[in-house]
Amino acid sequence: LREEVDIMCLAFISNVDRGKIRRWNLTEEEETRVLKAKDILVESPIYVCDDPQFTTKSLELEIKDHVLKYNVKHIFFDYVQNNGFVAKEISSETNVPTREDMVLLTLTSRCKDMQRKYGVFFASGVQTNTQIDTLPYPTEAVLAGGQSQVRKTDGTMVLKSLTKKEWDVFEKCYPKKRGFNVNLKPNRAIHIVKGRNTQYEKYCKILVRIEFGTGRIYDFMAMDKNDNPITVSYTHLTLPTILRV
Repeated sequence: LREEVDIMCLAFISNVDRGKIRRWNLTEEEETRVLKAKDILVESPIYVCDDPQFTTKSLELEIKDHVLKYNVKHIFFDYVQNNGFVAKEISSETNVPTREDMVLLTLTSRCKDMQRKYGVFFASGVQTNTQIDTLPYPTEAVLAGGQSQVRKTDGTMVLKSLTKKEWDVFEKCYPKKRGFNVNLKPNRAIHIVKGRNTQYEKYCKILVRIEFGTGRIYDFMAMDKNDNPITVSYTHLTLPTILRV
């Protein structure tokens, strides 16, 4: 697990395909970037925890330990699922057999509680159900944990391949000259199912290109749920004054 995650991180930092890194089939310039990425990764405060038999209690202990020991501020949990041990834990607490959707909802709720309790950013994922192929656009109903799962989140997104209509709108509306490689094209749509306190309407989406070999993402354009282009403002990240050089 650690080796797989390390290679993914090296690929993202260096912008070199992880397949090339795994085979070590690199140019001299790529090798320099990967070795520099290795130094950056070694010095970075990133911690990988492996707990395939996790329960909500073991998750909280792991999070609490890293918050107190390493001042961790961001948690990425892969992923909200029923591994059997969670279901057994929840069932023993309620003395009632648990359905799949109940387990996923309870786990989501407790992850949200941990996020609030320890003051961290918490991101995770969940599988979708068969409704994702039947609805005109993704809604809360496509989540494996059901519609109620979204009530526990601050933001919920669904990743899908582009439809023909989305692609046609992109080809018609997207400017041909940009400040980066004009040969790049979107290959996925990120559907915003929920955004707490957002100024944009529900179910809007962003067309993106995901480079699966490096994990890097390029944004292209935004649309509403009916595939009409919309304008969104850029997000500018700035350091606090005390941290500026």
